[in-house]
Amino acid sequence: MKIAAVCLILERNPENYIQTLMLPSTLLCIMAFATFIAPPDSGERISLGVSMVLGLTVFQLLVADILPSTNERPILSSYLISTFVLACLAVPASLLNINIAYGDRSILVLKYTFSKKLFLEYLPRMTVVPSYSERIRTLMEENAQTELCSSSINGIGPKLDSAKQISLESEGKHISKAEKAKIQARTVALVMDRLVSLVFITVFAVLVIKTLIDFSGNSGAQSDICQSFDKMM
Repeated sequence: MKIAAVCLILERNPENYIQTLMLPSTLLCIMAFATFIAPPDSGERISLGVSMVLGLTVFQLLVADILPSTNERPILSSYLISTFVLACLAVPASLLNINIAYGDRSILVLKYTFSKKLFLEYLPRMTVVPSYSERIRTLMEENAQTELCSSSINGIGPKLDSAKQISLESEGKHISKAEKAKIQARTVALVMDRLVSLVFITVFAVLVIKTLIDFSGNSGAQSDICQSFDKMM
């Protein structure tokens, strides 16, 4: 007597989860990384990062019942947890950069000649940030221009054409050590913002690509029961 067996294979369509769950969490995580674009003196920088973390928290609470129940951890659940962790790590990273830019202590890494050249000259040029020498030159030209304007009003100063010459002759005289330390700290903070944001974006891109590959590779192979039925037939 032959037994007729029917084996049904049910598969979920991942496009629905990608559009309704993965895409919003991705946008929230990208907005959390946008805090590194804002300057350190921006008052909305930390509030933006905290708001994105709260948004991801509320989003995970809303989608907790929508995620499929399986014995193993779902792919989408791992992705949501990873994005939440990255958004949380972006907040202390922003706080660290703000502390570097406006901290009272001097930066220890700048005590060495090589690291000083690296963080104040080379890395700013690589990350498209004004270097320390460019900031000093700009500040000196502004000071010289202010002196020329005030002296021209009094009628006793040189002409405006000699602003560059005065700025070069007065190098290091019109800028105090405290101002130089602030410029150094701000330059290092901006460089760290660019580097940290690059690291976060790289990790996030790898996470998104891995999740999409896992979704496309989840073809739902036949179970052992279906294979045993095939052998019986």
